[in-house]
Amino acid sequence: MRTRLFLFAAMALAVACSVETAPDQPVVSRKMTLTASHEGSDPDTRTYTVSNSIIKWLPQDELSVFSSPGVQSRFVNKESDASTTASFEGDAAPSSNYVAVYPYSEDNRLSAGSGGYDYRVTIRIKQVQWYREDSFGVDSYPTVSCFSGTSFTMYGICGGIRFDLPFDGVKFVVFRSNGGELISGTVTAGLSKDSPEPGDIQIVPSGGSDKVILAPLQTSGTFRSGMWTHYLIVMAPVVLEKGFTLYFVLKDGSVSEVSTSKPYTVKRATFAKLTNLQDKMTPSKTMDPVDLGLSVDWAPCNLGTVDPTDPGVGLTWADPMAYDICFPDWYSWYGGTSDFQYIYDTATQLRLSDDYAYTSLGGNWRTPTKEEFQELVNGCTWVKKTDGGFSGKDPYWVVTSKSNGNSIILPDAPCWTATKGYEWRDGAVRAWREPWYTDYTRPVYARDDFISFKEKGIEKALLAKFDSNGDGKLSKMEAAAVTSLVGVLGTNQDYESFDEYRYFTGLTSVSSLLFYKWKNLKSIKLPPSVSVIESDAFGYCESLTSIEIPSSVRELDGFSHCTGLTEIIVPEGVKEIEGHAFSNCSNLVSVSLPSTLEEIGSGAFDWSYNISKLNVASLESWLKVVLRFHGDGH
Repeated sequence: MRTRLFLFAAMALAVACSVETAPDQPVVSRKMTLTASHEGSDPDTRTYTVSNSIIKWLPQDELSVFSSPGVQSRFVNKESDASTTASFEGDAAPSSNYVAVYPYSEDNRLSAGSGGYDYRVTIRIKQVQWYREDSFGVDSYPTVSCFSGTSFTMYGICGGIRFDLPFDGVKFVVFRSNGGELISGTVTAGLSKDSPEPGDIQIVPSGGSDKVILAPLQTSGTFRSGMWTHYLIVMAPVVLEKGFTLYFVLKDGSVSEVSTSKPYTVKRATFAKLTNLQDKMTPSKTMDPVDLGLSVDWAPCNLGTVDPTDPGVGLTWADPMAYDICFPDWYSWYGGTSDFQYIYDTATQLRLSDDYAYTSLGGNWRTPTKEEFQELVNGCTWVKKTDGGFSGKDPYWVVTSKSNGNSIILPDAPCWTATKGYEWRDGAVRAWREPWYTDYTRPVYARDDFISFKEKGIEKALLAKFDSNGDGKLSKMEAAAVTSLVGVLGTNQDYESFDEYRYFTGLTSVSSLLFYKWKNLKSIKLPPSVSVIESDAFGYCESLTSIEIPSSVRELDGFSHCTGLTEIIVPEGVKEIEGHAFSNCSNLVSVSLPSTLEEIGSGAFDWSYNISKLNVASLESWLKVVLRFHGDGH
């Protein structure tokens, strides 16, 4: 697999830049081509991401280029492949000096300098960094340069650590300064026309944090172990007077840590390797849920932390940490094995697989619903404390059960207020706030609610595939995590009922041939998450006498030769009845159609010759339905 490497850069002007403009004339931008190279090829700097010390640009990497304070332009790498030097194109006003900043952001700032520096640049060091093996995550390593002429070098403003892992299954790595020194957030650095390296690098207190979280790009991602697989954490150069602690949060929620109380200096453009972590690591501690006498138990701390007063990782319900999850009309990055690509998800219902609390911790862990948080508000007393909390300065809540006296602590982060209640979206994607807005996740542990199956043969097949904890039972949580039943149940079965199908809410379709020739099937309840019933999904289910189609369905097919059906009520929301959907349903008498119906496919009711009642929502809606016939495409 090709390793994509992300770092700092340099550029060269293809156009002369020292052009005087009269004060009364407008400044006119011109197209410029900039050629980029890197600091760090010298192994003595220890700034490298692979063993051969090669640092590369990615295609479409972007730079901010300032021609003067407050005047910023965007320059884009036009190379088609990763390269050590790259051509950037953009438009910028003429100037005798430029300042370049990586990565590009509208929030980047350039101001006049002081204390011997010509300029001061403002940029952000990410608190949550998506890992790449042997490299930095996209946009994680900010670099800057003050230059003139035709070529220059970008210089990193950060340092950090480099490590490998002694075991598999790590979901997060959290680096935290023991003395509260700020290592991530908004940072400023001085730049000089006469000196290439940035200096006087400082974190802005109001936008700073004493930790960095390294996390996987995908929901299923975990860190790989082994001495040849390395990870890098980026942070501001600073002296950590009381040392640091490195937390390893495993997929099951348990936490191991490595800590030192000795002063540690993070140097600019240097990534010192941490060694012998296994010998220094504490035994893992389990994150045990706290019983507050409510319908669910609550985690003792937020995701991405072990401190109950720490806000943890900022997330939305549907998982921005896993960029393969998107919203309708919203595109998000997906970390593939090669170039980045866009994924488009048209789901209108949030699934359990969209919940990062569940995909991170597994089992019965998940994000609480709005109702469950309201239960926490109503069933507990809330007392706000101001005696320190996270970083020794933040207030927090002590939440104590009214029924059993047990307590949890919640950070004073967005959503955690007794007056506003819980503001996470619940169920539907539609919500009061934008899908990319981030808050913080305090997981809950849903107690096992086992499904009792009438047909033991169905239960046996499902347990063999989906009993994730091996307890010999299938819980509603385990059922909700299933995304496909294809090949699990088999065709031509003799089962009479499968009402428990309704608990499989991770399914978005009833797959083609899924229940084909289940001739004895009389009763089944579909999941409320299904939007498509595919061809012959229930073909030749001759004993099926009635079926309730959920309102989530948009495309309807799959009931040919269901001779036991006498009535079909197509719910509101269905837009299309596919061709031959109800063909050869010889005992079908009554059909009710919704106002949302737009099209009936060719032969949808062929040989269903006993239909005598056709109920439509209105004559107006019925006249808009397109009826397609054999051969003519209409």
